[in-house]
Amino acid sequence: MPKSPKATDRELAELVLQLGRVAYADCGAGGLTHGQWAALRFFSRANRFSRTVSAFADYHATTRSSASQKISTLVEQGYLTRHRSQRDGRSTRFELTRPSLKLLQDDPFKSVVAASQQLTPSTRDKTVQCLQQMLGELSTLRGCGVFGICDLCQHLQIIEAQSSESFACGLLHEPLEREETHMICARFVP
Repeated sequence: MPKSPKATDRELAELVLQLGRVAYADCGAGGLTHGQWAALRFFSRANRFSRTVSAFADYHATTRSSASQKISTLVEQGYLTRHRSQRDGRSTRFELTRPSLKLLQDDPFKSVVAASQQLTPSTRDKTVQCLQQMLGELSTLRGCGVFGICDLCQHLQIIEAQSSESFACGLLHEPLEREETHMICARFVP
């Protein structure tokens, strides 16, 4: 059986980039730009502490101005609503509306998700680990934060009671719903 050729660092990086380009190729659907689709996806997966302009900008490696424009357009189109933070009254968080939830059911990104479902679970897990490591390296080089999901974060606190468990963010000293532990957080620490 012939050996498979070893991939170079450059080949891996180019494949990641090409996958991103292919993923964005179909994003003109629903009358939204690929940036607007990216915003809707982000807000659908971000926890309540991370649904801000700055978190979206950091997550997508874009400027706050560009992120703000995308988000403002989505608010004007009725896909997002704006809410003042109850924690400090200065910041604003965004929530998806019913029309955006309906639109996300036909998200063109589903084809990329379907392609990932063709991988075995162990290959998918290893690929996720490797890509997270690459993103961590890039984040360190760029001097920006790393995003991740709450249930993999050092700040997650699991409080076990007799018949159930509850969750909290140790950094923000806020309770978390179980569903929130699977969401993206801008204050993630691996």
